[in-house]
Amino acid sequence: MVLVVGCSAVGERPWPGGESVGATKPVVVGGGVGETVRDGDVVFKVTKVRKGPREVKGETAQGRFVLLYVTVRNEGDTPLYFAGGEQKLLVGGKAYEGDAELAARMGDRARSLLEEIGPGKRLKGIVVYDIPKGARPDGVELHASVLSDGVLVRLDGL
Repeated sequence: MVLVVGCSAVGERPWPGGESVGATKPVVVGGGVGETVRDGDVVFKVTKVRKGPREVKGETAQGRFVLLYVTVRNEGDTPLYFAGGEQKLLVGGKAYEGDAELAARMGDRARSLLEEIGPGKRLKGIVVYDIPKGARPDGVELHASVLSDGVLVRLDGL
């Protein structure tokens, strides 16, 4: 999937629905679950979003776990790296990072800790989030790289 290194929120951008979440650049509003969206040379498809278990391999959720199933395809001519911890789940105007440690505990099933994707290749993975109990995700902000604008995918009905 794609290497995205941590960066702090610098500015504000409106999220559809009136809330604001921090972002370093404007983000393009893409589609919804099941639709393909593009950020640079990377094509993303969120295939499903599910409530996770209360506990994963000894780690208990502070709130509740959310599992984001995503397919990432590299349409560029150089290898890319995916870091699930840099893909932001948007909940009530706040952004939550994927939990890389929890993804590591899930092993090959998650494949979102740090994975290389060669040119023309794709990777399926699961990004794990720990969000407040009772919170409902509005969307996810996906990035091809730390420097890319990113793309928003709407998440309805979780």
